[in-house]
Amino acid sequence: MSPVASPQVLIVGAGPAGLTLALALVQQDIQVRIIEKQTSLPSGRRCAIIAPRTMEMLHLLGVSKAVEKLATGPFPVTRYKLPGGIEPLRTWMMAKPEKPTSDRPYVSSVYLGQDQLEEVLRDELDKYSCPVESGSELVSLTQDDDYVEAVIRKTSDSGSALDILDVPFLVGADGLTSESDIYSVIILIHDDAGTTRGQLEIEALDGTRDEEFITADVKLEGLRDDTIHMWSVEGPSSVTILAWPASGDLFTIQIAGNIPDRGRLITDEGFLEQYFVQQTNRKDIKFQEILFLSEYNPRIGMLEKFSQERVFLVGDAAHVHTLSGGQGMNSGIQDSMNLSWKLARVIKGQAHPHILETYNEERLPVVADMLNKLPELRLSGTVNEANARAFESAGLGVQQHNKSTDQMDVNYRWSSIVQGANINTSDGTDTVGLSAGDRAPDATKLMNEGGIHSLFDVFSCSRDTIVAFQPSSEGFKQIQRLLFSISHGQDKPHLISIFPKDAEVPQDHPSDIIFSDTENHALTAYEVPGGAERTFVIRPDGVVGAIAEDAQGLQEYYARLPQMS
Repeated sequence: MSPVASPQVLIVGAGPAGLTLALALVQQDIQVRIIEKQTSLPSGRRCAIIAPRTMEMLHLLGVSKAVEKLATGPFPVTRYKLPGGIEPLRTWMMAKPEKPTSDRPYVSSVYLGQDQLEEVLRDELDKYSCPVESGSELVSLTQDDDYVEAVIRKTSDSGSALDILDVPFLVGADGLTSESDIYSVIILIHDDAGTTRGQLEIEALDGTRDEEFITADVKLEGLRDDTIHMWSVEGPSSVTILAWPASGDLFTIQIAGNIPDRGRLITDEGFLEQYFVQQTNRKDIKFQEILFLSEYNPRIGMLEKFSQERVFLVGDAAHVHTLSGGQGMNSGIQDSMNLSWKLARVIKGQAHPHILETYNEERLPVVADMLNKLPELRLSGTVNEANARAFESAGLGVQQHNKSTDQMDVNYRWSSIVQGANINTSDGTDTVGLSAGDRAPDATKLMNEGGIHSLFDVFSCSRDTIVAFQPSSEGFKQIQRLLFSISHGQDKPHLISIFPKDAEVPQDHPSDIIFSDTENHALTAYEVPGGAERTFVIRPDGVVGAIAEDAQGLQEYYARLPQMS
């Protein structure tokens, strides 16, 4: 397939963040061109950790089932005593085991090779005639009020040629780039001409730190495949070795710490096996084949902003995380979902470009909190101090909500484009329950004439979903009239009404879908008291945009979104 002739968005980099953004945009009928410097598909599983919140976003994109078929885990971690390396010292789960619930169908992180996840996303992109253009590298960019001019070097067996493209928006997802190794992360505090970030005048926050890892995909004998194996060598030359089960006899080996002879370890396969046996004391483990071997040397940190005019950065192009937290890829996917619907609305003329400023407003504090850099963001002036004080004093700051690695509590409660806290007490006071800016819960066992459904199956990454609880016909008609006045063709929000299990459902109700909440799962998850009318706007990224009691509340919410004059 040929690249799009006149793309509306150029995406530079075809890792998980870039592919997610491309897929979310094409599902909103945006013309996308996605380029990748490498001429061949990436190898190396690297056992990416996919967090529950990321699984919810993959569900929105329609690829969660494909991911679940390939994913493994969650596994316990077994640390072994040294010397010896065989007797378990301790076994534990990295997260407390939980069972899926109606509002949280994905409760445990799963493990999947990054190459496998990228293949799933590429296969889905192919259905929209949006192939990844390999062997194409961003050389330079300039921008004005209307366009970004990108110079692309296209390399093939017959040589290379330059392609000059004018595009309304460019997104850099090319953080994992270097001349020597596709998986070596660019140091944030230095410009690099080979990345989108290197073309922008954006400073990195102080306090970055270096880490050293070696990762390898190895077929081996001698290890169980039902746990993550761990050996830690303490002392001046402390080293930790992990062996993650991938599939069958394939394991991903990670070595972290003060690693001597790193250069030899990544070039001499025999020396790698010798080093592994020496550090783990496990002479019974035999390497059969090394499929992939690389070093990963990130400088952990972030930029002070993730965009400059018409150019945006997602994932490792904007922030680099430690491998040990499993947060980097998941955060990049959240970047892309947050940005995609805002870009789409601006391109379609449905929102003023000012809405794109909320990409920084919403994502910067979340990432800064993960990297413990929220104070530095305040000092740089990137986070509005009044907003910071407001959500901290209310106990709703990201410090209170983003600590878990499942990322289920990541929220944008402070955002200027969300509205409403849930009110479920008799005196009308706000509670620290579900609020605008939070993830939208799922709810199962919703029944209509078509069968049993869940809310996640009707949410969409291409438009808002309006969920109205037990609305009167007249109240819903007012909502319908309001939405008709602000909607744009096929992007009209999806209208859903939900009634309690024992309520009489009106047959002439003007909803797109009417559900009976057979087990009251939806009313419980959305904290709606019996008999109360409550309406929720669910954004295309699966976030509650608004909580309103009537059409007037919805009108106030949509007035918050920067509109075209």
